[in-house]
Amino acid sequence: MLKRFLFAVAGLLLMAYGLKGPVLAVAGADAPGTVTGIKADHSTNKSGALTRNYEIRYQFAPAGSTVTEGVAYRSNVYDITTLPDTGSTVAVRYLQTLPFINLPSRDTQPDIVAFGATGFGLVLAVVGALGIGLQRGP
Repeated sequence: MLKRFLFAVAGLLLMAYGLKGPVLAVAGADAPGTVTGIKADHSTNKSGALTRNYEIRYQFAPAGSTVTEGVAYRSNVYDITTLPDTGSTVAVRYLQTLPFINLPSRDTQPDIVAFGATGFGLVLAVVGALGIGLQRGP
């Protein structure tokens, strides 16, 4: 029973991760934001290649609310001129009822990772809900 519950919860979390961008694109509101910092994470992966990942922090003020902070990630950035500058303006999409669910507007378009996470999450949720393949042997 616990195993089924964990599978279902993991599936729902993966689906929420995968659907965040498309939901914000459809039901989100716009607000101007300001980039508050950029942090680089350059490391070497298993094959010895250098990865160039960046964490972009921003803040915005949703209509009728206090300032909210957000973070976006960029992976494998080889042209740093594509990154915003600290202090620059960034367009932000957020859910009006839950402003802590937000993304820069350019990140709301679904990509292969979002589709994969949503699909795999759906499979895990169904497996957990129905208990398919989780029964113990005879």
